[in-house]
Amino acid sequence: MSGIGPKIATVLAEAGIDSLGRLAETPAEELRAVLERAGSRFAMANVESWPQQARLLVAGDEDGLRRLLESLRR
Repeated sequence: MSGIGPKIATVLAEAGIDSLGRLAETPAEELRAVLERAGSRFAMANVESWPQQARLLVAGDEDGLRRLLESLRR
């Protein structure tokens, strides 16, 4: 997953988003709200692609994830 380090993972887990499956089902707006509540240092994270990244990982689509991450770097 691009953009989720150990501290953000902890914040998400504390909010009940503790698996790739749950992350895949969580709208970006909800993820953004969780991080904003955790403090300004987390609020700047770009969460838009996290649910899509998680869906690809849950599906085992490593090529799809690689393509998505490459497109995000452009």
